[in-house]
Amino acid sequence: MITIPLLSTKLFLPPHNIQHVPRLRLHELLTQGLHNRLTLISAPAGFGKTTLVSDWLHHTRVDSNDQVRFAWLSLDEGDNDLVRFLTYLSAAFQELLPTSSDFNLPDENVSTEIPTVERFLNDLINRLAAAGDHSLGFIMDDYHLIESLNVHYALNYLIDHLPPNLHLILMTRSDPPLHLARLRGRGDLVEIRQNDLRFNPDEAATFFEQSRKLMLSNDQVKLLTTRTEGWIAGLQMAALALQSEHEAADPQSFDAFFKDFSGNSRFVLDYLMEEVLSNQPAEIQSFLLHTSILNRMCGPLCDSLLKDIPLQKTSQQILQELEHANLFIISLDSQRQWYRYHHLFGELLRQRLETACPGESAVLHRQASGWFESNGFLPDAIDHALAALQPGDNTSDDVTRTINMIEVAAEPALSRGEVVTFAHWVDALPNEPVRRRPYLCLYHALSMLLVSGGSRERIEARLEDARAVESDIALQNAVAIINSFIAGFRGNVYEYQPVPDEVLNLLAEKKRFLYSLVVALQSITDVYFTDLKLSSHRMEEASKLCRESGNWMAYALVRAQIGDLFTLQGKLLAANAEYEQIISTIGNDSSHPFPAAGMAYIGKGNILREWNDLEAASLCLKNGMLLLQKWGEYNAMDYYTIMARLLQSRGQGVAALEQLHRASLLAQQFDLTFFDDLFVDCIQAELWIKQGNLPAAQRWARDYNFDRPVGDLLVLQKPENHSLIEIYLYEIQLTTLARLRLAEGQAEPVIQICTELLRTFEKQDLGRYTLECLILLCRVYALKGDINTARQMLEKALAQAEPQGYIRIFLDEGPALANIINNLRSLIKDERLNNFAGRLLDGFVSPESCVFLPEGLSGSQPEMMPAVTAAAEILSEREREVLKLLAAGLSNQQIAVKMVIALSTVKTHVHSIYQKLGITNRALAVTRARELNLL
Repeated sequence: MITIPLLSTKLFLPPHNIQHVPRLRLHELLTQGLHNRLTLISAPAGFGKTTLVSDWLHHTRVDSNDQVRFAWLSLDEGDNDLVRFLTYLSAAFQELLPTSSDFNLPDENVSTEIPTVERFLNDLINRLAAAGDHSLGFIMDDYHLIESLNVHYALNYLIDHLPPNLHLILMTRSDPPLHLARLRGRGDLVEIRQNDLRFNPDEAATFFEQSRKLMLSNDQVKLLTTRTEGWIAGLQMAALALQSEHEAADPQSFDAFFKDFSGNSRFVLDYLMEEVLSNQPAEIQSFLLHTSILNRMCGPLCDSLLKDIPLQKTSQQILQELEHANLFIISLDSQRQWYRYHHLFGELLRQRLETACPGESAVLHRQASGWFESNGFLPDAIDHALAALQPGDNTSDDVTRTINMIEVAAEPALSRGEVVTFAHWVDALPNEPVRRRPYLCLYHALSMLLVSGGSRERIEARLEDARAVESDIALQNAVAIINSFIAGFRGNVYEYQPVPDEVLNLLAEKKRFLYSLVVALQSITDVYFTDLKLSSHRMEEASKLCRESGNWMAYALVRAQIGDLFTLQGKLLAANAEYEQIISTIGNDSSHPFPAAGMAYIGKGNILREWNDLEAASLCLKNGMLLLQKWGEYNAMDYYTIMARLLQSRGQGVAALEQLHRASLLAQQFDLTFFDDLFVDCIQAELWIKQGNLPAAQRWARDYNFDRPVGDLLVLQKPENHSLIEIYLYEIQLTTLARLRLAEGQAEPVIQICTELLRTFEKQDLGRYTLECLILLCRVYALKGDINTARQMLEKALAQAEPQGYIRIFLDEGPALANIINNLRSLIKDERLNNFAGRLLDGFVSPESCVFLPEGLSGSQPEMMPAVTAAAEILSEREREVLKLLAAGLSNQQIAVKMVIALSTVKTHVHSIYQKLGITNRALAVTRARELNLL
């Protein structure tokens, strides 16, 4: 298996620079920040963020006699892959733990020994909290390189749960999408920004005098400080140039520098770059330019790039001299083996390289790729190989070599869960040569499915490319199975064509990894299109096969589907046992990140919600969310919908709609299927009804053309093949419509709908849906005054619900059902059902005390992460700003002009505001916002 070596240099604290400028005012801010959750240091490149923290760390550790323990993590673009990010995060936090800690962290084989997200965070928080006699600080540098929503979410979660003895310091060029407004409002955020970091004239004078031995006049210092606006990197460049002039002992040249520098004819950055480079020996200039393409470098790597350039010294010697000269180079380890350029300096060098030596960067990237490949750094080799490719190049040896490397890395990357990284690699390749690699096309289609990173057309096009090799029977069968899986996504019953076992077995002989994956997909898709009993048997066989072969990911996929079936059948105890089996088998394994275990956490969270243990349900759902996001945010759809219902149960209607808004955005982005949009819309309508917003729910009914006779709807919507997917769509739409008609006081349509649905559900043994229909029928017959029939429906519902512990399904009906149960309870003769009815009545009064806990379950609960301490903010800061302008009466165009943003962006914000607040126009937006004190 190909592994990714852990680069220890990313974890080293930067060495202290003794030629520093004391910045005591900022040191005090950093020290004060240790009492808060987060210190954010946000400023453009070259403002001394890293130097400031490094200097402060040195003084803090000396002054406190190491009572404050720190860990450091330098981020790069590769950390956008959540699996890699968590690998380095775990290694960095190990530095904070006592040496006696038995916390299981990756050491040598990081690619296969990374803790699962939930176990990692749980152990991490507990163990860091246990080190209570130490103040702990964790520093992340270059967070602006992180663009992954999954990484942002994981960090947000961690920040929300930081133990009181731990403080996070984040350095970035731009503000990250974290809960900054919330932290700021609670006083948990210390901010150091560009204006704070600028050198004032006194600090600039100290810098020139101490670090460069330059005695400048006050006017000269003021001029340099003003022209650079206190930008430290600019002052460093000026100092380097001035030092060269000073050493040349040419007063006229020295004076000319200030005269030229004070002019406006040349951009200061270009000017300083020219001055710095022109004053370096030719050998150093050549070294700087030719190594500028490297994100990190060592002597042997640089030697390989400069092998055709005569140098008087070795690359290692030059690197050490550059560091000693403070020429914008940073040592990454205490052994002075690995280095990197200051980011801005590196960018300027690369621009100069392109100007001075057109086309040379591709050659250098190619050489770097070869060195990384030879030394076992295949992902780095692939990144540089991709950077070396020329636009429009479809046939060169470079393309072929890059594709060969990606093909070698494909299965290991997918096995590790690095789906995002693999998809990025293939997306960066030219299309035509990829089309000629059928298995690469197949894996690319799978990666787009798993992370929802591609449109339906792109995924289907990739599968067509894969099946072009007609002679490869195994490949053809794999494509057929994946197409069946896509048919399940799209709800196309007639496109589903199961592959016979004897044909499927051919795949096992050639591609074991692919075989194990498609077996899982085939069994899952079977559920939606075949007889449930038959498909359940096939899933049991598939589960056994996956377990015997050690394919735990596929095993979890299948077992989670079995749990979901039990849930639909109303068998909560059996479903819970399935989910717990998955969690105990792979969910608590600290050596493998199994995203599939997230489905078990989500499923169990839904059951805990039904049992009315809302706190435990929330914890479980969040565990699942963290795991599933490693496959792409779309996979968290169930989290948002279940969490929305949970929040509604708590009376947090606006927060519930916010969760549905996120689900709606995901559904719109994912065009492979239509019923995710339908599902979210139906839940939205359900919540509107429960919140008393009937006009919004009625608009939903009109949008779906449900304003027609119920008899016609029942005929038009009735499943033809009684496949699970058809029944699912049938149920969600008609049950929501029945709720709306009941809220409108229309009894007959509700009776027609629920009576017809009961026939279908009872025939298919779908107990969850049966129970909901019985409750609705109880309510509607009570509304009609038919007490006897209402009692019969209630007794059936109680008899079905009590053994499985259903509680929330009753409580969510609210006071209407509470009054009915209260009035009918005296008519219920069965003592067990009567007692259960009494317990439900207590639950309507005190919901938190009415929790179902099956016998023995309390001792087998999976370990949970701490709860998030506050609900997500209703509107983003940008949306609040738009809302205020809406309230002031400005048009969309006027808002765009005032905020200096595009009109389309304003419309997007307005649409989001309407969705989150559950309204449809400006007047309602302003009214609703005032009710919530948002203005």
